Amino acid sequence: MAQPQRPTQSRRRRGLACASALIAGTSLLVLSKSDDVVPSSYRGLVKESGGPSASGSDDGDRRRGVIFYNVYIPPESAAASPEDALNVVREQMSQLDASGRARTLPVRFGLIGDESKSDDVERICRGADGARDCSRVAYEEKGNEWVTLQPLYDHCRENPSEWVTYMHNKGSFHPSPENDRMRRMITKAALSDECQTASADVCNVCSNRFTPLPFLHTSGNHWTASCEYVRLLIPPLYFYPAMDEVMLEDEVEHVLSWVNEGKGWKHGLYETPVAAAAAEEEDKNAEVNKKKKARAMTVEEKNRIRQLAKMSIPETYRRAVTFMGRGRFALEHWILSHPRQRPCDVYPGEYAWGHTDLPPPPGDDWTPDLRRAPRFDTIEQFVIPPFEEAIGEPWYCGMESRLFEFDKLYEEVPFLDSWVWDFYERSKEYCQRKQQQQGAS
Repeated sequence: MAQPQRPTQSRRRRGLACASALIAGTSLLVLSKSDDVVPSSYRGLVKESGGPSASGSDDGDRRRGVIFYNVYIPPESAAASPEDALNVVREQMSQLDASGRARTLPVRFGLIGDESKSDDVERICRGADGARDCSRVAYEEKGNEWVTLQPLYDHCRENPSEWVTYMHNKGSFHPSPENDRMRRMITKAALSDECQTASADVCNVCSNRFTPLPFLHTSGNHWTASCEYVRLLIPPLYFYPAMDEVMLEDEVEHVLSWVNEGKGWKHGLYETPVAAAAAEEEDKNAEVNKKKKARAMTVEEKNRIRQLAKMSIPETYRRAVTFMGRGRFALEHWILSHPRQRPCDVYPGEYAWGHTDLPPPPGDDWTPDLRRAPRFDTIEQFVIPPFEEAIGEPWYCGMESRLFEFDKLYEEVPFLDSWVWDFYERSKEYCQRKQQQQGAS
């Protein structure tokens, strides 16, 4: 069967009823949805609206924000040199200088790797005139994106009315022309005025492209988000074992391995000062979420979702991290893991995810176009060649699987105005066809 093409611009415009229209460059038209969009068996589970509370800031031009920047500097002996990594920092700071509102924001960077280069990173970040407010908030000799995402999360806990931008020097660990193009695309998107001033009434996470495959994420993991939303999430340090428990709920040995490294997220299992401090934050967050949480599902409702999902996690990929939002991919999934996420994206091209259909070199020669996500009408249009076989698995294509994961992580399902309901309803025919083909092969 030939690979379906993603929609052209003319075809995509016919889907404005679900994608919404751009108004005045900074806000979107919120279109009402009928109860009929939500399957009748789920209507009792959802609330009418997932909009921001009165405490949220909707004035994009005046709201306060901070850029959190994760920087990896490899040792001299690595395949990628420290100077190459610093050149990526220079490039991204040049993109920041050329941006609109974002260039006025303070930058807080987390550093991983060669600490001797910390002053160099800060000097580059401050700019030629030294005017930018830039400082280091974290350092680890070894680590990954949680090094900077945890301070970002902590900031949002303390400043719920602010917005945060997250970016990293992508390509410093695996240099390649493809990573260069992707980095320029995703940096431009996160720093764009379209993302920086998007209305909180419409989206609380803005990036280059939101995609539901192979898990809810934005490829490259650069984004701008409201702190009011971010503070609802599981702390980044604990999201790894949280996703392991979703995917391997009966296989506790894998989760316990994190406990032995001091990264356990269950109460009473902390082994290190870092994890103990994070445990205290989790206690505070639990109380906040308790007050804000939508109605949790009853035991009967949870059992129905489990039955519908049929624990459809495909055995082929059950322990894989690439397609399951686990391991090093967990923190790409993190920002979009909560059922209250309302994503927008700004890249107008055919790109879906991964390295397929990247913009032509240099990667940032395009004009941002803010739309409510998903930008494409059905899940079929997000399928790229590496995923043609896996899409036949119910876990990736079915709404029940998403509800199952939301419930496991947050004990919630999406609000009535969430994109989830009508998107997966429109995708149902395609998913059923692919599952039949998978069963016949």
